[in-house]
Amino acid sequence: MAKIKDVTSTSPVEIHLKDGEVLKVQIKSIEDGKLLIEQSNQRGALFVEWTDVESINPPPSKWTGNITVETNDHTGNTHISGASISFDASRRTVADRIQAQTPVLNYDSFFTKKFYGCLE
Repeated sequence: MAKIKDVTSTSPVEIHLKDGEVLKVQIKSIEDGKLLIEQSNQRGALFVEWTDVESINPPPSKWTGNITVETNDHTGNTHISGASISFDASRRTVADRIQAQTPVLNYDSFFTKKFYGCLE
């Protein structure tokens, strides 16, 4: 962040802080390594330390996945037919990850960047 000289926004942005707080603000400038933000006319401007910022306008979490449908039919001396349906889906955020595959569901909760808990 030391190489960033200035940041401004013409409309409100989402600033996600490391403590979990989300600010919807307009960024005015950078002064002494701090973001000068304007929250509203009533509250005025305030400074936010770069070290407290987790992300600015992070992408929304979305689900991704696949559904597979299979059928088969074998004829000859015997007649065998079958069908199956399977799926997998996943979603990841900064805080957690959910993965589902037929028939397993995994949930990971990220406590820090290197430590997480898992439920299966």
